[in-house]
Amino acid sequence: MVSGADAVIIDLEDAVGLDAKEDAQAQLVQASSKMTPAQRARVVVRISAASTVWHADDLALLQPLVAQGLSGMALTLDPSRDHAS
Repeated sequence: MVSGADAVIIDLEDAVGLDAKEDAQAQLVQASSKMTPAQRARVVVRISAASTVWHADDLALLQPLVAQGLSGMALTLDPSRDHAS
């Protein structure tokens, strides 16, 4: 968080192996609790696609973190849907 970047994206989808999803979620909660409000406001979390088993857990995890000032979430492109217009 000392990089000076306008935002930091934490990727809970592609950047985390299937066997490490729960650990990554726990680490995010722990890290967020140590951040200042200004730091939390710069964090965006990319969540797992709606078609995955982790999507609901990611949403449940983010709800209290956003309430504590986390900037928000980035949705992944869901390959099960036609997004082209």
